[in-house]
Amino acid sequence: MIFRQVNEILHGEKTQTRRIAKDNEIGVVANGGVFTRSTNGTRLKWRIGRDYAVMPKRGKPCYFHEGKPLRIVITDIRCEPLHNITEAEARAEGVASIAEYRNLWEQINGAGSWGKNPLVWVITFERVVYS
Repeated sequence: MIFRQVNEILHGEKTQTRRIAKDNEIGVVANGGVFTRSTNGTRLKWRIGRDYAVMPKRGKPCYFHEGKPLRIVITDIRCEPLHNITEAEARAEGVASIAEYRNLWEQINGAGSWGKNPLVWVITFERVVYS
């Protein structure tokens, strides 16, 4: 998964992320995954319980910490309007408040994107810690 807030993930300050729900996404299904429609049927996008590499951009190598790949495991997925975020969830996003999260959202998604209040996937995760 692509993230900007890598330090926040490393320090356990970011444990949730929001991603805009696209029209071709079917939803959270019984087996705990989000699937997209494609010309060949469906494709798994995210699944609860699966671990994912933390990357700076699509197609780039994942981040490493102390010589090991930085990975997260998804613990929950739900879909809701962006503006449903609470102060506690803003902190789980790695910032201090909803106001700070709004600024971050617009840096990532463009000026005026907050006001559109899109449906988003709320993905809760834990950092994978290697022993």
